[in-house]
Amino acid sequence: ADPQGAADPASQLQEVVVSAQRRKNAFVSTSARLSLAAGPILDSDFSVKGGYFACSKLLGGDTPTAIVAGCDEIAIGAITAARQLGIVVPNELSIVGIDDHPYSAMFGLTTVRQRPGEQGEQAVDLIVRAMGASEPSLESLAIAIPIGLEVRSSTTATAILYPVSQPHGTMVSP
Repeated sequence: ADPQGAADPASQLQEVVVSAQRRKNAFVSTSARLSLAAGPILDSDFSVKGGYFACSKLLGGDTPTAIVAGCDEIAIGAITAARQLGIVVPNELSIVGIDDHPYSAMFGLTTVRQRPGEQGEQAVDLIVRAMGASEPSLESLAIAIPIGLEVRSSTTATAILYPVSQPHGTMVSP
């Protein structure tokens, strides 16, 4: 970190990579636990542009029934790519994002809502507790923060309920 306390760019990039990897791992393990065939997992920038280009490639072949994007920005790019390719969201393709970005509602994006303010407060509390402990353990510092699913118009239940012989969902990950 610099003298002003700002993280250096390499540290910030490492945080994004770790977050993306955790989201990808959670997608794969949850798909397996639910006996869903996860389709290809594409890497993308954490941006609307990254989601647009990754999904333009993905949707040029056999269209999956659903896409779970690594963040809302990627999902918004996926919605844009689908529309430009004439794919009707959600009738032909359901798209879900993560984070509940301020623009998610404008795009009708179904998203996993997180609570970044509460996450930040809990992180500071954990750090303070760890500093006061003689030997802090990761287990004693673990907390659970509830998340929610904000269902909007980018998903439909019918895309999930039909049996599928091809990969069911695809994650576009940052």
